[in-house]
Order: sequence, then C-alpha cells, then structure tokens
Amino acid sequence: MRNGELIGFVRAIIQTEERKIGGLLIVSLSGELCRVEPDGIIRMGRDSILVDEGKVEQAGEFAGVEITPPAGRENNETLVMTTAGESLGVIEDVVIEEKDGSVLGYEISDGYIMDMLMGRKVVPVSEVLKYGKDAVIVSDEYEGDLP
Repeated sequence: MRNGELIGFVRAIIQTEERKIGGLLIVSLSGELCRVEPDGIIRMGRDSILVDEGKVEQAGEFAGVEITPPAGRENNETLVMTTAGESLGVIEDVVIEEKDGSVLGYEISDGYIMDMLMGRKVVPVSEVLKYGKDAVIVSDEYEGDLP
C-alpha cells in the first residue's frame, strides 16, 4: 500500500479456530514463502489484497503449501488499483497538456473487449494517491474521468 509495489501472490489464507483470518501465506516474486499477520492486512478487495510491507516476514515451512514462483506480468504493465483492492485496468497512455507539457492523467485499459464496449477511462493525476513500481493506487471513491 505504501509504495504500490507487487509483493507476491496469495497461496493460502490462514484461519483461526474462530473462523477469522489468522494471516496470509504469500509467495514472493523471488519464490520465497512469506507470512502476513492479520494486523498487516490493510484491505482485502476483489482483485488484490493491500498489505503493510513492514508486516511481511519470511514464513519458514508450512505443511501442505506448494511453493511455486509466480509468472511475471507481460510488458511490465502498471496496474491501476483502488484502495478497496479493485483493479481498474492497466496504464496504456499518458494524457499531457500540450501548452506546458504537464501530465493531466493516465489512460487506462480494462482489456480489449471492455475498451471497445465502454471506451477507456482517464484517471486524473489529482486522483492518484501513490504511483509505485508495480501499481498506481487511486481512491476507492474514484469513478469518473477527466473533468
């Protein structure tokens, strides 16, 4: 959440006896098994889980958990995610003010078919909470386009 960086992929959700989330087991991009305690989970959304990077620690060994290094994303695409953990798509282009060269926003694609049916959205720079290495984080209230 703090830096918009993809840490890894969830391999298992740890449950407590009270049927609550006791943590997450994730496989990092380097293939290491890591654990995130419940207090490290900031938000669980439909498309992603936002965590506090400082709360991710190596997990050691857990029986029954297969460790498979995840495949990388194509073309180093930058994801656009809301603080609620929903994916809005990937950045396809940058909107620039011709007169002074300032960046106004980022054109995002939600896939070829959705682009054809609904068109692409533009996220204004003012709506970006964090521009990280792997993801751009915008407020979960954002639904619009450039004014």
